[in-house]
Amino acid sequence: MMEDDEARQTEVPPGATMILECTSDTGVTLEVKHGQVIGREADIDVSDLSDSQYMSRKHARFHHKRGRWHLENLSSKSFTYVNGKQVSPGDTLELKPGDRLTFGTTRCTYKE
Repeated sequence: MMEDDEARQTEVPPGATMILECTSDTGVTLEVKHGQVIGREADIDVSDLSDSQYMSRKHARFHHKRGRWHLENLSSKSFTYVNGKQVSPGDTLELKPGDRLTFGTTRCTYKE
């Protein structure tokens, strides 16, 4: 029975998405789904943003688990920050609405 409860807690609800508002010349809103990777050559391709040259090809992955969104730094060379604090390569951090995310020089805000 406990295994069923744990499985339900880790299931991703159908249609679960998070919204990132990113700054660049014009600004852009990105819709993120569980397991997607952000980068210049990734699921969420940001190569059209003017400041994306400092983002890794596969910079970070987003996970939805237990009703919360998480960011995993994929060992990017140009760093990942959440609210100004560096996320170490390979580390995963829980996100909250309003968090400021920085990928290289690309800045985004997590909107619910």
